[in-house]
Amino acid sequence: MLNTALADPADERVTLEEPIGGGSQATVFRARRADGSVVAAKRVSAADDTAVAGLHAEALALQRCVHPHVLPYHGLAAIDDAVLLLTPLAETDLADRLAHGGPLPWPEVAAIGMAMASALAAVHAHALVHRDVKPANILWLDGVPRLADFGSATSHGVGSTQRDTDTIVGSAPYLDPRVVDGTPADPAADVYALGATLHEAVTGQAPFLAATVPATLDAARVGAWARPDIAGAHALLDVIEAAVGPFDQRPTAAAMAAQLAQATPTSRAGSDTPAEPAAWVRPQPLRPARAGLSATRDFGVRAHLPAGGLVDRHRATLALVGMAGVAVTTLAAVASLA
Repeated sequence: MLNTALADPADERVTLEEPIGGGSQATVFRARRADGSVVAAKRVSAADDTAVAGLHAEALALQRCVHPHVLPYHGLAAIDDAVLLLTPLAETDLADRLAHGGPLPWPEVAAIGMAMASALAAVHAHALVHRDVKPANILWLDGVPRLADFGSATSHGVGSTQRDTDTIVGSAPYLDPRVVDGTPADPAADVYALGATLHEAVTGQAPFLAATVPATLDAARVGAWARPDIAGAHALLDVIEAAVGPFDQRPTAAAMAAQLAQATPTSRAGSDTPAEPAAWVRPQPLRPARAGLSATRDFGVRAHLPAGGLVDRHRATLALVGMAGVAVTTLAAVASLA
């Protein structure tokens, strides 16, 4: 748990408008503050102690990880029988951009990757692990990509106490195989997830995506990464290969950011300043902007580990998160659908 003091939620007048995303414990709303400003508000029931504790932990993580490429934190608010976490209302996210426009040009992917790797380096410097890096959690605010949804973030390092130590948290296409096999989430797991995300951004598909959750996890465990043939993208692909490859060859987030800075055309042309991601301009109206928590088209995984520590893939419980909602099943049942 993140053991840092956080002010009690303010009794601020916040009006919830339409819902724009959600999960099993929280719903995200477009909301309006008393001053008229529009924000995203993640709402949990004040009677749900677990959900409130999780919201406080997320607030602490956002409060600590101030960075140009991390979604800003606007505070907590209490209304009626609920607690709200307030953040800016984003314009779009990477999952939406890929769904509506397909793969992005490799120079833009390199620049987005550099921004996200630098954000993760700051997160890791605060002894935190994000645990859910994926396209849906890379949002655009004022045309700039921001890392969002710290609802699964946990502490890491000497003296830390991880949250959910009996639970695998993440989304299957971006989940480090070491975590599936029982290794606690660490900064290298975030690097793996970012590598898988960049692969999807430049190709249109996650690197080891298969028809079922078990098949996806098995493919990632084998690690037979198929290098795409993308003209000019050699440096970017080298970084992705290292990120999703063997653990002992994986770079740190800071090293990944430096490597991606060199992969951008501006940097390679001799500029002393790494290229920033080009400001994104919406080409056409998309569905309502999302905050950090949302239902996504990828597989969301929460697999409870048995007491022995290593996951028994025939008994582990999964929550499969898709556009239609949440369904709880077992890995064996999912495998039977293949």
